[in-house]
Amino acid sequence: MKCSLTFYCVLLFAALTLGVVAGCAQRSTAAKSLAVGPVQTANLTIGKELFVARCASCHDENGAKPLRAGLPLAQRKLSREVVTKAVQGRLKEKSQAERDAVVEYILSFQASAKR
Repeated sequence: MKCSLTFYCVLLFAALTLGVVAGCAQRSTAAKSLAVGPVQTANLTIGKELFVARCASCHDENGAKPLRAGLPLAQRKLSREVVTKAVQGRLKEKSQAERDAVVEYILSFQASAKR
């Protein structure tokens, strides 16, 4: 009988612990998603400003301008790595955060072109 009681106590403790941990993880994820929203919007705004200033003459503001070398930027299925490498090379004088913002902006209009 003592083993059964110990077993059920351990089982109850484990269930409560897992429930608390799962609840904390859900709250943490929700908090992160709320915190990312405004930051992501700000990054897209900065990325757009930099893209328009430096890249829009060839690609248009939203990457829709056809190029001599192929499809418009917005219609190309470019990976994050390819976009990052191109942005790193063309915006060397900008900070890493600014280059990351441009990468996010380019990927955002590629994503909207897929819809």
